[in-house]
Amino acid sequence: MLLVESMQYSLRHSGRHRQLSFEALAPRELLTVVDADYVIAISVDGLRSDAITSFNATELPHFNRLRNEGAFTDNARTDHDVTLTLPNHTGMVTGRQALGVRGHGVVINVDSGGTVHESHGDYIDSVFDVVHDHGFSTGLYSGKDKFNLLERSWNETNGAVDESGDDDGRDKIDRYVLEADTSSLVDQFVADMAASPFHFSLLHLRDPDAAGHGFGWLSPTYLDAVRHMDGLLGKVLDLVQNSATLAGKTVVLLTSDHGGIHGSHADNTDGNNYVIPFYAWGANVAQGDLYHFNPSTKADPGLGRVDPGVSLQPIRNRDIANLTLDILNLPPLPEGLNAAQDFEIGVLKPWQNLAAPVDVNNDGLATPFDVLLVINELNSKGIVEFEVPSPIQVATFYDVNGDNRLTPLDALLGINYLNEHGSGPIFGGPPAASLEVEEAWLPEKTSAFR
Repeated sequence: MLLVESMQYSLRHSGRHRQLSFEALAPRELLTVVDADYVIAISVDGLRSDAITSFNATELPHFNRLRNEGAFTDNARTDHDVTLTLPNHTGMVTGRQALGVRGHGVVINVDSGGTVHESHGDYIDSVFDVVHDHGFSTGLYSGKDKFNLLERSWNETNGAVDESGDDDGRDKIDRYVLEADTSSLVDQFVADMAASPFHFSLLHLRDPDAAGHGFGWLSPTYLDAVRHMDGLLGKVLDLVQNSATLAGKTVVLLTSDHGGIHGSHADNTDGNNYVIPFYAWGANVAQGDLYHFNPSTKADPGLGRVDPGVSLQPIRNRDIANLTLDILNLPPLPEGLNAAQDFEIGVLKPWQNLAAPVDVNNDGLATPFDVLLVINELNSKGIVEFEVPSPIQVATFYDVNGDNRLTPLDALLGINYLNEHGSGPIFGGPPAASLEVEEAWLPEKTSAFR
């Protein structure tokens, strides 16, 4: 999915006037495409959204760093029919729901000793397949031995023959680490990523689930486990930030397999079990509400439980699979959720006219008046760091170079363009005068689900 394709640029010349043909922008095109070299998917087993929001932000600095610096929702959903660990993690790596003809078929929460393919009835491709078969590396780090099912399903015996370019073999998971002590697991993951980073890795953190079963969800012991996970998350974020290889080239995706209440998470109709967080952070990721960024492709379910047959789905944990492939600029899993790869997490550029950046006043013309608008704004306000308005409604697009700042470079780019191409109309007429995206209402679940 390339933004330039959605804009349908067409260059035409008439004398010395360059004319641009384009379609009016949809709200999602206010976002840049996120392309990164590495994706780290983190699943915090048994993490309820309101467990995070029940703390002061300073008590969970790393979870809140993802919320403050990245795109997030506390109102994502598990699999519709099964709120268990193994089925939901199978969904995360295949993009498929558990039940149905196209479902992955894993509905029990123990390792059967077989494969995902046997549960489904035929071979199922995973995110590990696509990443590996395109010549990139993969890793799976888990705290529970039931994840042996995933390793076995895509190992050198049960993985499919690589028919994409060079033959990279049948073993789709380059490194599998099983370690029940989560601190040791994260230390190993950080060390391995520092030495030779995986292009896609799934890191499973088990402790909140264990504490929830043993002492109850939202109990002091459970909340202590969440606090401990925050510290381990900090190690991963520090790795990304301080690595010359990973910094600016990595996206971290964080979600959960289920919530829980009263020591269990088996009831898939209880919001305590199916409401989970979904966070994205890293290279070119926007700041704000994921539903706000995806008004035409995702629907905030409020307090509801949405049937998988509904066309406009909520954000689900199994969005991980095709979102990962989209970020890595790889083809989708066609039977997985979001096969169109139109789940947007990119940086907002509301102050740039994405269809024609030099057309500052959005009148369909490239003229000296556009440059004058930028110069006047600079004279009035100086260099400015733009804030994202909410709701998004911008009529004058000062940010010509798209860095979310007003600087002399924006005027210079307009001048250079006019010197080279002259001024004139943009073919096909002007786009809409402004774009407006209303904020999605995000309900507070701390009290509703206790």
